[in-house]
Amino acid sequence: MDIVTIKKIIQAALLGCTPDNSTVFRYAITPLTTNQPAIKIFYNSEKVAGKSFPKDDPAIYLALGCALYNIKACCKELSLEVSVDIATKENNSDLLAFISLSKLPPEKEEISSTIQVIKKRHTDRGAYHKKISEKDKKAIQDITTRSTRNSTLLFESKDKSSLIKLIQIASEIRFQVKEIHALLKNSLQFDNSQPDGLHINTLALPLGGKYFIKFISKWDNLALINKIGGYKLLAAQEIALLKNSPCLLILRGKGSQLDFISSGEELCHVWTSLNNAGYSVHPYYVIPDILHRLEKKTLPSKHHVQAEHLLFEGAALLEKDKEFVYMILRIGKTKKSANRSTRPDIESILSIEDH
Repeated sequence: MDIVTIKKIIQAALLGCTPDNSTVFRYAITPLTTNQPAIKIFYNSEKVAGKSFPKDDPAIYLALGCALYNIKACCKELSLEVSVDIATKENNSDLLAFISLSKLPPEKEEISSTIQVIKKRHTDRGAYHKKISEKDKKAIQDITTRSTRNSTLLFESKDKSSLIKLIQIASEIRFQVKEIHALLKNSLQFDNSQPDGLHINTLALPLGGKYFIKFISKWDNLALINKIGGYKLLAAQEIALLKNSPCLLILRGKGSQLDFISSGEELCHVWTSLNNAGYSVHPYYVIPDILHRLEKKTLPSKHHVQAEHLLFEGAALLEKDKEFVYMILRIGKTKKSANRSTRPDIESILSIEDH
């Protein structure tokens, strides 16, 4: 049996969004002697445990949903039915999902059209044009209406300003938490020695910004400048791009494991659709992350009051119909083409089981 097609499906999954572009998953193909092959998705503990979000974090479930969305899109083009079983949170192994295919894919079957659509999804962290046309506003509204269940588009300055203030509060907290800083440090790439991670060239940095990021990638250095309010400066710089963007999208969902995975599929759907329509997208996860840490009591106690204030002040915007924000997207038209992140070779994260 030629497994090229199944590998292409997994390659599409690998193109899904992950926290800081880290390779948080590995994949396996079950024996091809059966007429119903399966794809397994595992948490890549050997590579990212202790360096990225833990296996049971909402960020991982969102990324899993993105991978599943791409797999399902490829299988739809191949007329393959897909059955997905999600491993429970109590599962002690690294297994996250078991995807059964209804039959063997046709040998060397092309799924190029779907792959090309999937490949266009990317993060653009650069500056966007501050204004867009009414035609563009209508197109973005149509895409989000088709692709999301519980979302809010913000075009007006007053509405955006309220959300940006909340993001600034969350960002100020983030730059003061050593554990969150470690996640960023572990994903940052300053050269081409690793095929994944958050490469410095994909960031929209001012002149000399690369060297400053390298300086504060050491916690002791960041802690030092935080004593004179460095975290406020960093948060202000982060929201500058938000202030000059034409549109923000709040995505909401429920809070169970399966809900986050479903939300990840939705996220990938709307993001891919926007990119393919010619719009740039930049995700902001800082508010959901800070509030999840507050809920799980992993946020340092000295930041609890500020985080609770964020929760209280943001309730009207962040919560709707008993569903809460899981991601915020900055949307617009970029001023220049983005530097695209890279992905590892599929062979480095794929195994073929023989039993």
